[in-house]
Amino acid sequence: MKQLKRVIGISLSIFVLFCLGYWGYMKISGNIHTVIPGQVYRSAQLSPAQLQTVIDQKHIKAIIDLAPYGDEYPEELAVANKNHVTHFDLGLNALIDPSPAQLKQLNNLIQTAPRPLLIHCAQGADRTGLASAMALAATPGYSDWNIKLQYSIIYGAIDPRSIGKTVMGSYFTYLSQQNLNSTPENFKAWLQTQN
Repeated sequence: MKQLKRVIGISLSIFVLFCLGYWGYMKISGNIHTVIPGQVYRSAQLSPAQLQTVIDQKHIKAIIDLAPYGDEYPEELAVANKNHVTHFDLGLNALIDPSPAQLKQLNNLIQTAPRPLLIHCAQGADRTGLASAMALAATPGYSDWNIKLQYSIIYGAIDPRSIGKTVMGSYFTYLSQQNLNSTPENFKAWLQTQN
C-alpha cells in the first residue's frame, strides 16, 4: 500500500511539473498556433518582435484583437501599421458571454477580414478559443472534435466559464437537440437564433 501511494505521488508530481512546463512554454512562446493552414492563426498578446516574426512568416494581412487594451496595444498598432496589416478591435471579456450583437460582429470580422488572419487576446486561450472555434465552424471540412479542441486546455482554456466553452457549448447543445453535426450551414443557422 505504501509503495502504491508513493507511485501515485510521483506520478502526480510528474503530471503537475509537465503542466507547469507546458503553461510556461505557452507564455514564453506566445501561444502561437495554426487554426486553418495559410488562412487563420491564433496567439496570445505578442511582443512587437514576436508579432513582426509572425507577420513575416505567415504573411499576415489582418489582426483581430479581442483584448484591445494594455501597454502593448500602441506597439501592436505601430507594428501593424508599419507592415500595412489591417487591424480590428473587438473587446470581449474572457469569462462573460458576448452579446448576440458582439457574437455576430465577431463572426463577420472572421469571415470578411483579409487573410491570412491573426486572432489574439491576452493569453490566446478563452476569447481566442471562441474565435478560432467559430472560424472552423464556418469552414467546410472540420469535425466537431476539431472545433471543440480550439477552446480546450491544450490552448490554455482552463476555466469552465471560458467564453469558448460556454458559447460553443450552446452551439453544440443546439446541434444535439436537432441531431445534427457541425457544418457551416448549421453554424450560420445557429447564429441566426442568437437574439
